[in-house]
Amino acid sequence: MARIFHTMVLSQKPFDETNVGLEEKTLLQRKISIAQRSLEKLNLRLSEAQG
Repeated sequence: MARIFHTMVLSQKPFDETNVGLEEKTLLQRKISIAQRSLEKLNLRLSEAQG
């Protein structure tokens, strides 16, 4: 609730329900890409260690 109020005050715009999940979706995509890069690094280290 505080985030919504803070954003409304800073942007000086009324609350818009259509934009509620967009930020969360972006954060989730970022976390997924970080996890994928980490997995690729681990797979590379594993393949180097095995052979």
